Amino acid sequence: MWRKFGREQGQTRRASALAAVLASALAFASGLAVAPTTTPDSLSRPTQATAVKVSATDFKDSRTVQVAVEQSGPRSLIAGLGGTVTSSACTEGGLLRSGTAAFAIDGEPLLSLATTTPLWRDLHPGDSGADVRSLQAELNQLGHGIGTTATVTSETLEAYAALAASLGSRTNGAVIERSRIVWLPDREQPVQKCTASVGSVVGQGQGLAELPPQATGARITNLPQRAAPGERRIAIDSSDFPMPADGRISDPGALGKLIRTPSFLASQTSDRPGIFAARYELAHSVRVLGVPPGAIFGLNATAGCISSRKEVHRVVILGSQLGVTFVSGVGVDALSEIDLKPEPGVLCE
Repeated sequence: MWRKFGREQGQTRRASALAAVLASALAFASGLAVAPTTTPDSLSRPTQATAVKVSATDFKDSRTVQVAVEQSGPRSLIAGLGGTVTSSACTEGGLLRSGTAAFAIDGEPLLSLATTTPLWRDLHPGDSGADVRSLQAELNQLGHGIGTTATVTSETLEAYAALAASLGSRTNGAVIERSRIVWLPDREQPVQKCTASVGSVVGQGQGLAELPPQATGARITNLPQRAAPGERRIAIDSSDFPMPADGRISDPGALGKLIRTPSFLASQTSDRPGIFAARYELAHSVRVLGVPPGAIFGLNATAGCISSRKEVHRVVILGSQLGVTFVSGVGVDALSEIDLKPEPGVLCE
């Protein structure tokens, strides 16, 4: 009897437990049925952007180009007299300046003078000619206020004697001796190589230094065909040079400055003398807006439109770099946001 009662009691407990499990499962399923079906933010589909932030910047349309300088053969500074070089201020890559004494031979300083016409004779009172005029002009440049009469006067002789004395050179005051003058092609003349060191013996007419070739012209060999419009220049090292639309430089003053740049001087010892890199850019920067290329619509050559807050703005494409297109237009540099695509049906008019 007790055994029967125990079996019945165990069966009752198992039935109660099973009922409890079934009730819990039913409640859970019911909860799932009525619970809202929400998607976590991390799994939601991102909203597609319709606009992008933009900002204005200064634009020079800078391009790397290759410059080729058309040049003469090598040039030399010539000694007007022979003897032993007793002093020299010559340095390779340095400058020789008009109105100084860079060399001395047999203890006598030689005057370096830049004149438009080389001095080819001794000058006496009353001599006249282009060489006299250019000497007078250079003495004026050096601070000696004399007339440019193209005739040797007492003023001319006195000014020359004063310059010579300031440099330690002797003169009798009655003649300007050509042999005491080293002619410079430019007032500041770069030196390519010093060929006469202190202690060496030179003959009359022998070279004291080698000069870079004279530039007769310069051109850009790979002139960009699709450059932003506007006045342009080339930048070589720390110097700028106006650049005509045809990519050629012929101005003597600009060429004289160009051959003094480190890039030109370095090219003289390369396997391609006179050829080097430069930056080709706008002479004056323009304010532009950098935009994604796909935001421009209604393209016709370099003209097109962008829209900002559904307002259409006409623009001109000036250039691009690293996936950004630079555009200009009336008032567009003030925009801070543009639409990635125009509204349907919007035209570029």
